[in-house]
Amino acid sequence: MPTLLHISDLHRSPDEPIDNDTLLAAITADLDRFAMVHEAPEALVVSGDLVQGVKLGSNDFDREMGRQYETAFDFVRRLCDEVLGRVDIQRRAIAAPARWIMAPKLTSVLS
Repeated sequence: MPTLLHISDLHRSPDEPIDNDTLLAAITADLDRFAMVHEAPEALVVSGDLVQGVKLGSNDFDREMGRQYETAFDFVRRLCDEVLGRVDIQRRAIAAPARWIMAPKLTSVLS
């Protein structure tokens, strides 16, 4: 049976006490333990909230949101080979098998 790894509510920000390196190391360690008794996940799903957010009306709203999205996208890029949206998946499904829709980089850890 196919398995998914679903990661949700990352709330990434450069000001968070847990940085991307630490979070990725923890996820990798959890996957290593999981792989001892189960099949490795075949796909990865990351859902929101990706960032912590900033109070509306803050003087540095745009800059701070940009910093948070930079941190979130760095995490996702390091976790996944590719990130696809609904339209990307529809187009990809025509040209390639479903197994290529999302390829976790973590498979190298689990192999």
